[in-house]
Amino acid sequence: MTLDDVIHPGLPRIAHSAPARGGRVRAMERADIAAVGRMFFRTFRGRDRESPPEFNAYFARAFFGSPAYAPETGSIVHQTAEGWIDAAISAVPMNFIANGRALGGRLLCAFMEEANSRHGGAAQLMLSIRARLQDLCFTDSAAPVSADLCRAVGGAILPVQSLEWRRLFRPTRWLASAARRRFLGRTRLGLLLAPFDAALRRAFSAFVQRQPQETTGTAMTREEFLEAAPRFVSRFAIHPEWSPGELGWLLDMAALNKAEGPLVLRAVRGAQDRLIGCYLYYGLPGETAHVLNLMCIGGYETETIAQAFADLDAAGFAAARGIAQPFLMESLLRQKRTTFRYRGYFCIASRHKDVRDAAAQGDIYIGGLAGESWSRLLSDFH
Repeated sequence: MTLDDVIHPGLPRIAHSAPARGGRVRAMERADIAAVGRMFFRTFRGRDRESPPEFNAYFARAFFGSPAYAPETGSIVHQTAEGWIDAAISAVPMNFIANGRALGGRLLCAFMEEANSRHGGAAQLMLSIRARLQDLCFTDSAAPVSADLCRAVGGAILPVQSLEWRRLFRPTRWLASAARRRFLGRTRLGLLLAPFDAALRRAFSAFVQRQPQETTGTAMTREEFLEAAPRFVSRFAIHPEWSPGELGWLLDMAALNKAEGPLVLRAVRGAQDRLIGCYLYYGLPGETAHVLNLMCIGGYETETIAQAFADLDAAGFAAARGIAQPFLMESLLRQKRTTFRYRGYFCIASRHKDVRDAAAQGDIYIGGLAGESWSRLLSDFH
């Protein structure tokens, strides 16, 4: 069973414990982390072991530490009549703005159940789904079976956000990166492939992202990002609230995920040094840069993307990748050596018609920090 196989969208708010056959559904508590951690390792890592202290500390921080956390909007578990946990859904509350009003959102992460449980814990958790009770629930990496379930409970799939874009700069190095860990080390591999990529980039200039004349890319401080990001996404009908406290917490959590390299913040500036966009990414030298979020003033999508790609090319990355979003699509399609691939269904559910309509029309900013890509649980603790 993979992570995608057990992520299910559509979790409602639960104000109190709900009775269930053979036990009850209730809010997850910190005291449950050890039991849930062991279930996590059995379900997603294929290892029957106690979860280590580092995992437990991270899990507590991720699912209980957000400024937006409240028990009624957090993770839930199924507790049997005998008192043990046999199923759980981990979730991160996230605050959104929907057409000017505050809306409590919930990012759904790992859905897990003990393999030998006969108490129907997972089914009881699923029975707690009620579309009419949901303000906004979403998951950004669902498998097809989970996407079907989302539709069955009144949710929807966002097809564009279910894609990942990829821009190639150094193709031979990118092609070899998948086999890097099995064969050659990162440094030696880069030295071997550099001449081939240099030749390809001379022969096929589309692999080279030229520096735009009208923009510049600069380092961005944390304070600048905290001020600019909420302003850039406010043009969408549905967008994360990103208060300084919540956005700062998300940046701190994202910085802990070092599997793909350090977290880097970048600004894009236009004429007269005007800030027109920004982006943040993970990146290891010579590998693929993972762009978590890219945002800008409306109408400056092409300039922001071109400058971001120029920066990443100049930094020596083999490629760059990121979540596709409707407002970026036209500009991405204009970029050479850029392709798209399925990354997992992005599912969303809400009882509010204006939220559903805005999502269907692409008038929503979601993903990256307003998603699960920053979580260490996706790539760490093996």
